[in-house]
Amino acid sequence: MNKLENAIVIFGLKNGQYTINDIKQTYRKLASINHPDKGGNTETMQLINTAFAELCKYFVTNQTLDINQDNNETAHNFDFSFLDTLKTLHGVIIEVCGYWVWLSGNTYPHRETINNLGFKFSGAKKSWYWSPTINITNYKRGSKSMKQIRKDYGSKIIETELQPVIN
Repeated sequence: MNKLENAIVIFGLKNGQYTINDIKQTYRKLASINHPDKGGNTETMQLINTAFAELCKYFVTNQTLDINQDNNETAHNFDFSFLDTLKTLHGVIIEVCGYWVWLSGNTYPHRETINNLGFKFSGAKKSWYWSPTINITNYKRGSKSMKQIRKDYGSKIIETELQPVIN
């Protein structure tokens, strides 16, 4: 899937024609729900901001965005509340790179929880990964190293909640 298709999925756009004003209106709705100052979280806003930037790039050379999908498999409204669960996992490092959320650190004790949240494990990278488009049928694996992924898409480590230690 290309970056524009990822952005369409994150914004939950269905079949139809969209202008830049429609995209801005959708962005405002998503931001009002997911902004950290309004009860949302940073990771979700980063994914939304990345998608918005990609959609804006498209409108530099195009007047409208015409989505005409034979099936609506990609038209989802994603629930990013799983990020709050991840923040409570002791020893897990959460990293957002573009549209992807990567988990590393001490993930072994939490592997069942992480798997149930829809993450996949990359043995080559020794990390768990998730993207809104990971379950799409035409998803293709990449062979980039984490260093290259960070260089290409940027990286933001997310602060996690400190858990009290039970003696």
